[in-house]
Amino acid sequence: MTAGTKDGSKKKGTKESPPSAVDKEDEKGRPDYIVETHGITKRFENIVALDDISLKVPTGATGLLGPNGAGKSTLIRVLIGLLNPTSGGGTVLGKDISTEGFDIRQRIGYLPEHECLILDMDAVSFCTYMGQMVGMARSDALQRAHEVLHYIGVGEERYRKIQTYSTGMRQKIKLAQALVHDPDLLLLDEPTNGLDPRGRDEMLDLIRSLAHDEKKNILLSSHLLPDVEYICDNVVIMSSGQILKQGNIKEMLMASKTVLSVRVKGMANEEDAFVKELEKAGLEAELEKGGNVRVDAGKEERLTEAYMDVMRAGAAVGIQVRFVSRSARSLEDLFLDVIRAQEKGGHK
Repeated sequence: MTAGTKDGSKKKGTKESPPSAVDKEDEKGRPDYIVETHGITKRFENIVALDDISLKVPTGATGLLGPNGAGKSTLIRVLIGLLNPTSGGGTVLGKDISTEGFDIRQRIGYLPEHECLILDMDAVSFCTYMGQMVGMARSDALQRAHEVLHYIGVGEERYRKIQTYSTGMRQKIKLAQALVHDPDLLLLDEPTNGLDPRGRDEMLDLIRSLAHDEKKNILLSSHLLPDVEYICDNVVIMSSGQILKQGNIKEMLMASKTVLSVRVKGMANEEDAFVKELEKAGLEAELEKGGNVRVDAGKEERLTEAYMDVMRAGAAVGIQVRFVSRSARSLEDLFLDVIRAQEKGGHK
């Protein structure tokens, strides 16, 4: 099985898929959503950490995005039964988060953001131990440890103590211990944290392969939006303990407003007048560095009219419009739009 690369090609040198730790039950009858919640609220005295959270996370890979303090970590702890919600409820993998937390934790693999490794153990012993912690027999856990370490690309280094490992190697071991019991859901919290560019690419390719080739269910919490866009098909955007937007990334980008990049030539006062003229036409416009103007053209069906408005605004103020291009929308653009809308007091 090969892992994808960022340009959509396949990596040279194939890797075998890690065999399953246990025989999986028939896929038929499994829930369509790996996470479903309704009205979850979590209060800590006077602080509302989660505010009426209702979401449906489909099978596959989903990104959990939000600024610091958005409530992402609190939500994860509620979902796996480590915190009880003040009100509301939900299920993870069909199990109730309030009454079946232990069963949920047996079926998930968790890669935490912060250090979780036992430094005076080697990688084989550590992964074996983590397998035993979720109920695997030692012989099965040992075999599985070797399989997942091979899959993630850890060779003879697996017999060295973890304290001798680089940051990149430690992140790989954290991923291996999350995989050792072949979980139904992976919770990955900032998996590229502290990695250099090469290590980051290797980790992203591993996770992408797990999501797209091995069909693992993944909930990826990250502040690095390109990482989420590369791996995930769906996204949940949080801020201030609320869900601001959720859904399929491609569908949301297609439905979001169209952005034009307009290159103009003129004096500073003419550029300001050009922006004001665009605003009179009902367009949101912003002067950027280098003399370009960013124009929010609205919905797709208004694109032709927006082009005409740009040309009319240029003629009205006597500024030269040199180039107009449609900017490709990214998840980062969508994320910033949603956060700005919240700050202005409304949701998009």
